[in-house]
Amino acid sequence: MVYIRKKRKRAFLRAAVLLIALAFLLGTALRDVNSRIDAFIIPLARTGLTGEITRIINDAISLCLAEGGGEDLVETAYDTGGKLRSMQVNSAEVNRFRADVSRRVAESLSTLERIYVDADLSNLFDDEVLLGKWNFAFTVDILFSGGVETDVKSEFISAGINQTNYRLSLAVAASVTADVVSAFTVDVATSVNLVDMLIIGDVPTVIWG
Repeated sequence: MVYIRKKRKRAFLRAAVLLIALAFLLGTALRDVNSRIDAFIIPLARTGLTGEITRIINDAISLCLAEGGGEDLVETAYDTGGKLRSMQVNSAEVNRFRADVSRRVAESLSTLERIYVDADLSNLFDDEVLLGKWNFAFTVDILFSGGVETDVKSEFISAGINQTNYRLSLAVAASVTADVVSAFTVDVATSVNLVDMLIIGDVPTVIWG
């Protein structure tokens, strides 16, 4: 009887050690997979979300321009010889345009709850043979905080001998928080020219009115 108890006890100890070893190996494997997923998924999610935010900003600007915004941002005055004498920036129209773009971008981002990003399993596990044809899509949950900023820049840029480009540009920046494996924030800034005018001769006076 004593021998049987010792034998059972040793078998139990061996089974316990085996289970502990298997649990350790499984935990190590899971940590490795999680670290691979973090390093692989989050950059893809950032790229996909950045592209979506950029599209939303560009669409908002295009819609504002298509509806007639931007036509009266700058008024020009010429002398009797047809030479451009002065340019007056319509500050009220510029501010209205900025506010309209900000509103459209914020509204679109507030309705953006999730995006789907395609991924290739072969890139995740470095295996082109077995996993080369396996793709999957994962969901990125969007938590928009409402952060949209706009700014207008007015500048003259040399375009050659006796030629100057005048540009009035709108810069739009948005900040969006997302969650996939872990939470991360994407900051997107883009700029579009509202006025791009080639001036031949002397640089005229620009007035903000």
